Amino acid sequence: MNTSPFVHSRSAQPFYQGKLDVFCALYAVLNGIRLTHGISTLQARDVLHSTLLSLASDLPTFQAVLEQRTDYIAVVDGMLRSLARSYPLQVVKPFTEAPAPEPALLWNVCASFMNGGTNRTVLFRFFRYITPDTPPVNRHWTAVERMRGKSMHLFDCSHEPGAIVDFAPESFVTSHEDIDAGCLCCIDPASLRFLSAR
Repeated sequence: MNTSPFVHSRSAQPFYQGKLDVFCALYAVLNGIRLTHGISTLQARDVLHSTLLSLASDLPTFQAVLEQRTDYIAVVDGMLRSLARSYPLQVVKPFTEAPAPEPALLWNVCASFMNGGTNRTVLFRFFRYITPDTPPVNRHWTAVERMRGKSMHLFDCSHEPGAIVDFAPESFVTSHEDIDAGCLCCIDPASLRFLSAR
């Protein structure tokens, strides 16, 4: 006889990878390397484990990651430096200086890079708002699989219902100050990393 006070709800959904952890930046890097170098699941797991072990050896940094008190850029760059020792990888940071580029410029630079050869991806962080006057509800890292016409299709780790799976040129801004009711996503230009196989 079950004496648990919990009553199973038919609407309950299982937890899945990414629902509880805050490692989307790590997954973006792994998905990026899958696009550039075709790494296997086992290779990706080894990289994930070694990254987590490295982070855990620096408790303040690991805590900042777990509590989302970081932009993850240093973590992403550290992973990419480490991966470049095992894989022929070129990394370019196209927007390192202020002010932020206009969305059209960011789009055109990404499209030019993505369509300039094979085995390429763009990593970046974006912010998703529900309303312009409240903080973002989502701060997420992702990888770009392809750009065709007016579609930037993502190779993303999220399985959330309603997750963003692509961007159009007019669907984002590049500065939080430009968020408005008609455009509730902001791509962080400083986070962009262009990855390609050498």
